[in-house]
Amino acid sequence: MDLHDYDRLEVDDTSEMLALLRESASRRALCSVRASGRPESYLSPLREVADDGSAMLDAPRVPVIERALGPGSVASIDVRFQTVRVRFDARVHGIDATARHGAQLRLARPASVVKLHRRESIRVRVPDALQVLLTLDGSEPALASVPMQDLFVQGGSLSVNGVRDRLEAGRVFESAKLVLPDGEERTVTVRIAHAAVLRRGIDGSDVRLGVQFVNPKAEFERAVASAVREIARAPVGVRRA
Repeated sequence: MDLHDYDRLEVDDTSEMLALLRESASRRALCSVRASGRPESYLSPLREVADDGSAMLDAPRVPVIERALGPGSVASIDVRFQTVRVRFDARVHGIDATARHGAQLRLARPASVVKLHRRESIRVRVPDALQVLLTLDGSEPALASVPMQDLFVQGGSLSVNGVRDRLEAGRVFESAKLVLPDGEERTVTVRIAHAAVLRRGIDGSDVRLGVQFVNPKAEFERAVASAVREIARAPVGVRRA
């Protein structure tokens, strides 16, 4: 599956990173491991994830990879399980030959991990006749009642104009308000998955945002899914996500 089939989210919160790494370890998911910038790779499960975020994998057995992953080098890790793909870079501490699983590659805590969630729902472009409005921050006019440009169950995209606030990937709005075509306002936590500045000016910036709904309640997900189906049935362009 191509990277375009995934929604990208950078995670730098320690507890979230630990949860992702430990889920990978518990599922015995195989990681593709290589030295950053090099093509050679090998497979290993994450054997251990410590409370500080450091991790251990099987040591490489191919000499060229072992040399490339010496102490101080950077390892690039790519692991998939279910609908999630996790990628991160981490500094190599070295190889521990006395570990209980055999020789282990010891990695430092990554600064962040990239979580890629496979798109499985329909993503629809929202027509003007069936407006979906998102308020990220009611105290900032540029972030209030902004029309969503497309929508799917896990999130969507929108463009904000003349915003003076700093918007960047990873920022969270804990009490965002979403108004679906049924007219009802619903509260949900929203995280910015990606942000692209389209224009900078003295009156503020125009920014294209991709957003994710964070841990929404089942009732919220059902309402969004219903709205997506309604929009998909309308005579407008629909694209599969």
